[in-house]
Amino acid sequence: MVRMLVENYKGESSMGFVVSTIVLLTIIFVGVRFYRSTLSARNAEGSSYNGVPPLVPGLAAGAAALALVVVTLLQVFVIVSPGYVGVPIFFGSTGEPLPNGLRIVNPLTSVNHMSVRTESYAIAGPHGPSDEMTQVGGGPVNIITKDDLSVNVDLTILYSLVSDDASFVYTKFGDDYTEKLVRSPVHAIARDVGSSYSFRDLYSSREAAEKKMQQKLSEIVQGLVAQQDPSGKRVGILIQQVLVKRITPPERLIAAITAKKEAEQEAERMVFVIQKAKMEAERKSIEADGIAVFQTKVSQGIDENLLVWKGIEATEELAKSGNAKVVIIGNPGNGLPLMLGDLMRELNKQEPGVTAAANK
Repeated sequence: MVRMLVENYKGESSMGFVVSTIVLLTIIFVGVRFYRSTLSARNAEGSSYNGVPPLVPGLAAGAAALALVVVTLLQVFVIVSPGYVGVPIFFGSTGEPLPNGLRIVNPLTSVNHMSVRTESYAIAGPHGPSDEMTQVGGGPVNIITKDDLSVNVDLTILYSLVSDDASFVYTKFGDDYTEKLVRSPVHAIARDVGSSYSFRDLYSSREAAEKKMQQKLSEIVQGLVAQQDPSGKRVGILIQQVLVKRITPPERLIAAITAKKEAEQEAERMVFVIQKAKMEAERKSIEADGIAVFQTKVSQGIDENLLVWKGIEATEELAKSGNAKVVIIGNPGNGLPLMLGDLMRELNKQEPGVTAAANK
C-alpha cells in the first residue's frame, strides 16, 4: 500500500504529499482526542451527563471522524478514462500527467482530464448567402490565389496531444490550447501557401498544398512550444494531417465557368448535328447511285421483244381470269390488248371532249 501511494504521488510535489498527510493525521488526532476527553468527562461525572449516556458523545465524535476520513478517501481515488490523461493541480501547481486507470492523488488536488486521442479541428462555414453550413473555427479561410482570385477554403486539422506533455501544454497554453496552437496559425499558413498557387493549380494539386500546410503548421507549433520550453525537449501536440475539404471560387468565376461549359456543350451538339447531316447526305448519295446503277442495268437487259412477250403472258392470265371483263384487242403497235386509259386517251385525241363526257 505504501509503495502504491508513493508511486501515485510521483506526479505531485512533496509539499502536497506532506499537507495531505498532515490533514489526515489531524482529522484522526482530533477525533481521538475528542472521544477520549468526552469519555473522561463522563466517567468523572457519573453514568450520565445531563441525561445523555456517556457513550453517545463518544460514538458521535467517532462517527464524525469516520465520515471525514471516508470523504477524504473518496477524494483520494480518481479514475482517468481511456484515451485521456489527468493533469493534477495542487494549489495552482501542476504535476506529472496521470495515465488512464484508477489513481490515488492528494485529496486537496483537482484533476483536469485531457484527451490524447486523434482529434479533428474544423475551420469551415458558409461560402455564400445561400449556403446553410454552420460556421466553425472562425469560418472558412479566405485566400488570394496567385492569379488574384479570392477563394474560400474549408480545412480540417488532425492532431493529437502528447501525453507526457499534457501538464506542460495545460500550464503554458491552457485548456483551450487548440485556439492558440491550431486555429490562429493555420489561417496564416493557409493564406501563405494558397497565394503560391493559381486557382486551377490549387484544385489540381490539392494534396501537395495539404502537405505544405501540414509541414508549416508543425514548424510553427514547434516554434511556439520551444519559446515556452527552454530545454527544447517538449513536443506539445503532433499535427498529423491538414485536409482541404472544400474550395469555393468567387461568384463571377462560377458564372463564367458555367457559361463556358454550356458553350462547349452547345458546340459539341452542333458538331454532332453536322456530322449527322453529312452522314445522311452520304447515305442518300449512295442510295441514288445504287438506284441509277440498277436502272441502267435493267434498261440494258430489257428490249422490245421481252416487253411483247410479257404482254402476251399478261393477256393469257387475263383471259384465264373468271371475272367479267371486256378485252379490246388491236394495239396499233403490236396487237396487244388496249388498256382502258390508253383507249380513252386515243379517243380524246381523235374527238376532244370524249373523256370529259365519259367522266360525267
